[in-house]
Amino acid sequence: AATSPAAAPAAPAASKGESLAELEARLEAAESEEAPEPCRPHSRDDFLRRVHSFSNARLWFAKPAALSPPQCARHGWRLGAAADTLVCRVCLAEFKCPTSLDDPAALSAAEGLLRTAHQPLCAWLSNPSPESFGSLLLPARFGAAPSLAEGAARALESLRARHAALLRLPSLPALADGLSPALDEAAAAAGPRRRAVM
Repeated sequence: AATSPAAAPAAPAASKGESLAELEARLEAAESEEAPEPCRPHSRDDFLRRVHSFSNARLWFAKPAALSPPQCARHGWRLGAAADTLVCRVCLAEFKCPTSLDDPAALSAAEGLLRTAHQPLCAWLSNPSPESFGSLLLPARFGAAPSLAEGAARALESLRARHAALLRLPSLPALADGLSPALDEAAAAAGPRRRAVM
């Protein structure tokens, strides 16, 4: 459930002999550490930083695909300090995911909270990152995973680009002996029309 942001920590007291400028600099540094970050849903770098926050697998373990780190990051969440806890650094809301998601109703509720557990005026409520950010298997310039109709054309374009890049190398490594039958099988599966185009 969404909780209100924690109360701001008390301002550090001035130590004896500390100038006003030094105290202000120290207060500004403390403020910048706690300051909310901007909501930039179309920033791939920000998205990857949010995904990277899930690197401690012990704190976000065995979640279904709908609650995967890329899906959570798309909706502005980072992994919190406690197990199964998500934190929004824009509105400072926290979301505690249920530990048992075997029940379809619990999973559906958790998916809904992924989108709605932000504070009422948080920009992430209606502005998630593009779905293409979760398509990590394709090169970034293609964006979203292609539909089946577009898939063959995009795959062929990508294959040609990689082939052209390989041809620019001064030398190529030798292919394994057993690879030739696999290449012939792939060419046969592509069909004669596709083989001629490649």
